[in-house]
Amino acid sequence: MTLYDYEILDKLETFSNEDIIRFHQNAYHTKCVCLGHKKSARNENAMIQYAEELARRGITEIPKGEGVFNGDGTS
Repeated sequence: MTLYDYEILDKLETFSNEDIIRFHQNAYHTKCVCLGHKKSARNENAMIQYAEELARRGITEIPKGEGVFNGDGTS
């Protein structure tokens, strides 16, 4: 079962750093390959929120990795 951004963003503090990095990678991949402007904007917003949470945890450089289209953490 996929966890969508609206199920995650209100409780980011409950996820591990690795989970949030994966959510960010998935949102980035989905943003880059989707066709809709709104879907792209929603995933960019999710990416920003994931990056902000990681920064609060002291992670300022998000590791590169292959995301999954419409994977966990996407919109």
